[in-house]
Amino acid sequence: FKIAVEVVKYIQETGSVVGATYVTCSNIYADAMLWED
Repeated sequence: FKIAVEVVKYIQETGSVVGATYVTCSNIYADAMLWED
């Protein structure tokens, strides 16, 4: 999850709503993949 941490830092620095949305979608997608397995 190192990439996720970097993205979170980016969001905190820029206040990017798009970035936050991207992370949320990525987390949901990851959860879905975990459930598939």
